[in-house]
Amino acid sequence: MPNELRVQNGESGRLPALLTVVLLSCLLTSSCSDEVASENVKRLEATDLYVYGENCRGPYWRFEGGELSFYENGTVRNVLDKLALIPRSNDVLVVRSLSSSSLTMVLTFSPDGSAKFTDVYLEPPPTDAQLAILNNKLGYAQTVSSIMKLPSIELCTRMRSTASF
Repeated sequence: MPNELRVQNGESGRLPALLTVVLLSCLLTSSCSDEVASENVKRLEATDLYVYGENCRGPYWRFEGGELSFYENGTVRNVLDKLALIPRSNDVLVVRSLSSSSLTMVLTFSPDGSAKFTDVYLEPPPTDAQLAILNNKLGYAQTVSSIMKLPSIELCTRMRSTASF
């Protein structure tokens, strides 16, 4: 699939590509409805994520058990593990803790039922020297760019459990 990201195991010192998502750096604001925000996380955990416009067919991603997996042609590939989904009013922060910081991807929901990654960042922000290391060793800038270029996704009713795939 052309929009697929290559991901390595973060434990071996390499940054996962659909990014080693970001850690608990989000505080809900008082204007954010806890109920609506929590509903976004529930939706992500109860649906499969397909490329928008594919009518819930073809390869898909799934958040389940603190992991993000990619399903295609009868195979399952773990993309990211040790994830936290943090709700906000119109988006969800997908966070993965790294050794010195957290990687956060912001998934924003649209009224039409689609969602798109709208931001990716490290918290705390790395120094210029740390960023250079991340870019040289892990291709961080390229990974962020590839996440931001991912098409919109649609949340489709989950038809298969992991065990029955």
